[in-house]
Amino acid sequence: CDGQTDEGLGLGAECFVGEGACRARGVFTCDGDGQVVCGAEAATPGTELCNGIDDDCDGLTDEGHGVGEACRVGLGACETTGATACASNGEIICQGEPGPPNTGAQCQIGVDDDCDGEIDEADDCGGLNLADAGVPQEILTGANLGDNCNASGRGGPPGWLGWLFVGWLATRRRREGAR
Repeated sequence: CDGQTDEGLGLGAECFVGEGACRARGVFTCDGDGQVVCGAEAATPGTELCNGIDDDCDGLTDEGHGVGEACRVGLGACETTGATACASNGEIICQGEPGPPNTGAQCQIGVDDDCDGEIDEADDCGGLNLADAGVPQEILTGANLGDNCNASGRGGPPGWLGWLFVGWLATRRRREGAR
């Protein structure tokens, strides 16, 4: 870049500046001070979106959106672990495949065996499900129990005693319906 032939300096060769969405392409030229520079100007960084692009031009893609963190996919017995990812519309989704449903669904166990979001449906249980037997929905789903997995401290019977009552009540209702 001294006004001479400038051999070996790479003038006119392609060059890039910036990272991610800010990356710009240009060619090497001589500036006013006789230095070889890339004749491109990087774009202004933007807000990082969940889109597979380094929008804020820091060399990282989709950071701050929880991409790759563990998440749950599927319902009931089919629920498995997946990983968060960015959808094409920019939303965070859980990618993964739910497990297979239990083809031999069991009745009165309080589990969504067929993975449809319903626990012990009447069609799986000979026409009677736990909700039909008069069991409150919070017992079926564990709602309002917090970390108390044995259901004690709710003013009702603890763990197995509550399920013993549920079984007795369901049997009684079936017998009454058979008359």
